[in-house]
Amino acid sequence: MNILEVAHQYKGNYALKFNGRNKKYVNCKISYIPVRICEFPNKELLMVVVYGFGKEPMMLWTNLKSTESEAYPW
Repeated sequence: MNILEVAHQYKGNYALKFNGRNKKYVNCKISYIPVRICEFPNKELLMVVVYGFGKEPMMLWTNLKSTESEAYPW
């Protein structure tokens, strides 16, 4: 599945405000999505998706665990 398609299915469970470079606040929405990739099918990863910093969402991958149990279907 295309990574952007996955990201667009989750539109931000959390909202944060950041103070931008030009002293204006930036409203961001953040989601995290449990994923597995073909190269490492046994690795449990989280994709953190941040909306609000640009045209396309920022996507970060981590092997850190979330503290919320509902994040993990496995």
